[in-house]
Amino acid sequence: MISNSSSDLSQKTFDFVVVGGGVSKTAGLALAVRLSENSAFTVAVLEAGGDTFDDPIVTIPGQFGLAIADPKYDWAFYTTAQPFADGKQVLWSRGKGLGGSSTINFYAWTKPPAGDIDAIEKLGNAGWNWKDYCHYSMKSERFSPPLKEVTDLFPHTYDINARGASGPISYTISPHAHTIDSVVHETCANLGLKVVDDPYKGNINGTWVASANLDRETWARSSSRSAYLEPRKDRRNITVLPHALASKVIFAEGLDEHSDDLVATGVEFIHQDQTFIVNARKEVILSTGTPVNPKILELSGVGRREILDKIGVEVKLELPGVGENLQEHLLFVTTYELHQSVDHPTLDRLRDPEYANEARRLIMQGPATLRITQISIRAILRGIQVCVHLLNLVTQHGAYMDKDLELLVEHLKYTRTMAQTEPLKSSIVGVELEKGLAECKTDEQLRGIFTGLYLLIQLR
Repeated sequence: MISNSSSDLSQKTFDFVVVGGGVSKTAGLALAVRLSENSAFTVAVLEAGGDTFDDPIVTIPGQFGLAIADPKYDWAFYTTAQPFADGKQVLWSRGKGLGGSSTINFYAWTKPPAGDIDAIEKLGNAGWNWKDYCHYSMKSERFSPPLKEVTDLFPHTYDINARGASGPISYTISPHAHTIDSVVHETCANLGLKVVDDPYKGNINGTWVASANLDRETWARSSSRSAYLEPRKDRRNITVLPHALASKVIFAEGLDEHSDDLVATGVEFIHQDQTFIVNARKEVILSTGTPVNPKILELSGVGRREILDKIGVEVKLELPGVGENLQEHLLFVTTYELHQSVDHPTLDRLRDPEYANEARRLIMQGPATLRITQISIRAILRGIQVCVHLLNLVTQHGAYMDKDLELLVEHLKYTRTMAQTEPLKSSIVGVELEKGLAECKTDEQLRGIFTGLYLLIQLR
């Protein structure tokens, strides 16, 4: 059940206490629901945010981005002042509420390359391989093939054997800005990139359009809240408490005599400005995401001694890796104005109040609206943005920054090559629209502007 009273958890004992009711970067809600499939288990879920189920900002497609930085939906973390980004503090969005970031992300349903997963097993983690990953990830998904109206406009291909068919999360290849995607698709192919027949088979190198976690029957967002919890919220062995902020893990006195490990026995949490404790018989599972898991561990006495001493927390287990070695995506965009000779179906249409209101009315009645999802080149406001995602290993040292900076420069140069390649070349007007970027011609000038924009996230 979904509770609104701390009395349903306070001083009660559950087999499992899950901290964090999200999914995306974390899997708290999905894990809790799966555990509750065993009727012999009792499961408690603490979620610091609220419940935005059926909120149109969350459910209606074409509105992605409206929840970003809104405190109702987004924790809106900010980094510390970044020494390699001219002292900027950068917004770091994370979903707030049941469903976590799966309620505010841009719908893109993606999977990593097979080699990345197999590498985990090669490092000594038996069972962490591409074959097993596919088996279990496909259990979470229910793919609906694209409608004929979509495949008639864009040459989508997919391998039905690489898609799950009976899991909770609905996803499909939805209607999108097909005119722009076709231009980009052809441009990439003309530059020699491989046209990927299905990016969910382990090879993502090339040009393709991502599927979206949208329910094809309703065109509503499919999140862990709607897909996992909603159909099972009346189970008597799972209790979910929103607005419950976990403050620390409670440990038994001393170490386990067999393993010399700390033993978690419960969680302290804050609900309606009061502090309570919920007890765990088997396990406490921290699933609050990358920014918060280390914080809870440190407040519980687990982490680097110098950090815990600084904040006045007794060291229960010195674990130097807590809060370190963060990896995060970097993003930059180059924006071009689209040539007006083609009526591209961009989000610009939603700037017309009559169109937007009619689209909203239709989506509330059934599957009919402007349905644009995440694509590698996004159609917005009469222009396109070329979005380049990089993965950065955060470090205090300069070596990794130098490598990442070179990658940024090379990626920017590649987007300019795309802009000079047909058919994209004939589809845009002029040069990049970002202030200052168009004037940068040499590698050195690009390094200079990226040094001012560079994002290097540090936990502390």
